[in-house]
Amino acid sequence: MQAGRMIRESLEGRNITTPTYSVYDAFLSLKTVDWSLLCRQGLGVIRHMDLIGSRFPHLDIEEKIETSETHIKRTVFWKTDRGILHEYYLQDKNNPLLPWRMEYLIKNEQDYSILAYALSEGEFFLKQPEPKFPFPEDLSIPESSVYEIISLGRTPFQTLQIDYAGLERFFFDMALGCNPLFDLLEQLNDQLYKKITLSASQHTYQDFKLWENMSIDVIGPKIYQTHLVPVYQRIVKILAEKRKRLHVHYDGKTKLIVREIADSGIFGIDSFTSSPEGDLTVAEARQNWADTYLWIHPSLSLYEKSPESVTAFVKNAAEEAENKLYSFLVSEDVPPSVAKGLPEVLDALNNSYAKVV
Repeated sequence: MQAGRMIRESLEGRNITTPTYSVYDAFLSLKTVDWSLLCRQGLGVIRHMDLIGSRFPHLDIEEKIETSETHIKRTVFWKTDRGILHEYYLQDKNNPLLPWRMEYLIKNEQDYSILAYALSEGEFFLKQPEPKFPFPEDLSIPESSVYEIISLGRTPFQTLQIDYAGLERFFFDMALGCNPLFDLLEQLNDQLYKKITLSASQHTYQDFKLWENMSIDVIGPKIYQTHLVPVYQRIVKILAEKRKRLHVHYDGKTKLIVREIADSGIFGIDSFTSSPEGDLTVAEARQNWADTYLWIHPSLSLYEKSPESVTAFVKNAAEEAENKLYSFLVSEDVPPSVAKGLPEVLDALNNSYAKVV
């Protein structure tokens, strides 16, 4: 099966007769799963590509690595002539996923100004596309299994709260009307538009992703409407002028903002999760977003059930999606039982899907 071609065709709006199941490239370093075999059985791989390089004349980044028997600690120093910011990450040696951020760069109001200076006068340029998560050398993944998407990082609003300040600090400072925070947000939004304009000028890639990790119960509809919808609309406009599509990684609850999402012009919802993690069914999503692509992420708990249950979920979700503009993803984590359950599901989809439906 040429999973990459089938994903492309589904993105173009063709009717789906056999659902495509894919996995994020970041998970391929997990050694307990035979990814090469799964790809031969029909599993697709979403490969995220970096396209934009940057230089910041006022910033010097240094790292310090400390290793124990079980963990790797990485401390990062953002050095400027107006002050130094630092953060650190901790990674379990037995876990292939990204390390956890244990400390944020922003620790007080003054740090916003230091960060703004560090990221000021940035220069952005197109570079040779490169994988964000390179495939392990010992894996043999057919190119026909792969679909490539440009990784755009997050919007500045999400970057500040998730990566730079943390939820508590960020919303505390927003509530108090911290001017350096809002000044930095405006500065970073302007830079984002420049990067996306530059990205859209190339001709190879059609699909672009923001790693928003957004769940509306964290920020609320009013803040979403004020700080995110206008940014999405401008990005969509930039990309649409070059016939490109915008996807956003929303892996949580979205029921309170279905209209705002529709108004934003976003083409695809990446890692769309129904209950119990999310609060919309696939049918409700399709009812509200008739022309929105759904990258459906089945609940991790589903793989603890029988392969028949997983296949039944796929069948039901396909019907609710109206057999268009959707595919399935392993995108939040790799369930422990996926090595056994996913091959059986792929076999059912590839060889007997007509009987299943």
